[in-house]
Amino acid sequence: MEDTEKIQIDGSSQTHHEASVGSSATPLEPPIAAGERLTITIEGLGFGGEGYVMPAPGWFISIPHALPGDKVTVLVGSWRRRRAWAEILTWKTHSDAHVDPTCPHYRHCSGCALR
Repeated sequence: MEDTEKIQIDGSSQTHHEASVGSSATPLEPPIAAGERLTITIEGLGFGGEGYVMPAPGWFISIPHALPGDKVTVLVGSWRRRRAWAEILTWKTHSDAHVDPTCPHYRHCSGCALR
């Protein structure tokens, strides 16, 4: 059995989901159900500037307005092509990379997510 790095995603119901990172097997079903509330730490940035986590190899949850290192509680949306979008419900901690947006419309528009 090979060593794999583990990430842990905590659900609001005190259940724990563990997913192996770096495993070659990709699950056929989403590793987390749509509609589930999770407390997660953002792992990286997507192409559009959104934060993401990878709960299982080949599966991504994208979180708008989040940066790597943020710890947030989210509501997972529906899955499409191994990707789900999630809405932030509460912020637990912010990454040091956060800055105040210069545009007053940023929170509603997010057209300049990478500024």
